[in-house]
Order: sequence, then C-alpha cells, then structure tokens
Amino acid sequence: DPEVILHTEVSSFSIAAQGGIPLGDNFLITGRAGIERMDGEFEYELPGFDHIEKDDDTAIEVFYGVGISYAFNDNFSLIAQYERHSFDASYTLFEDSVDTDVEIDVLSVGAKFSF
Repeated sequence: DPEVILHTEVSSFSIAAQGGIPLGDNFLITGRAGIERMDGEFEYELPGFDHIEKDDDTAIEVFYGVGISYAFNDNFSLIAQYERHSFDASYTLFEDSVDTDVEIDVLSVGAKFSF
C-alpha cells in the first residue's frame, strides 16, 4: 500500500474566561474555558508522484484547561497550566472525503510578575 505524507498547519484565535479557587495563602487552582476559531491547511503527497493535493478547513470549537499557581509573594508566582484544544477537520484527499479529529494538548509553565 502506498504511504500518504500529510503536512498540516493549524492556527487559531481564541477568547476565554478564567477563574480560580484559592487553596490557602499561596496556591490557586484555575479553570479556563473559551471558544476559538481554528484554521487548518492540509497538504498531501504520495511518494513517487509529482502531484500534491491541498485543502483547508475552518472550525469554531470550545476548549478548556486547568492550572495551578504558587505565589511566593504579592509580586511573583509560578504557574503550570494544561489545555485541550480539538476540532474536526474535513478535507478531500484524491477525490475522497476524509474526516479527521485533531487534538492538541498544551502544557505550559511560566512565571507571573505583578507591579
């Protein structure tokens, strides 16, 4: 069976709300939810063939996340967050309709400085 090579580029714009519940004086558990517009571009090729198929898809989806932060003082905190982004992409591959579930998990760690 021939192997199909898929190149994908996804970009998004999102709006979210975030809230938190304090755990003692220093810890904060956060929750985040929002909507985002995701634009995907797909490019497929079959090795040995010069023809490349291109398609794109746009979706508006809900995303969510959780996090925790630790405040060392009023001006400095460390933050860790996890977010799940997903969308259903539909595209045409060599005249066949294909549906794909795309899931993007984001784990971030950062610092917050307040003035």
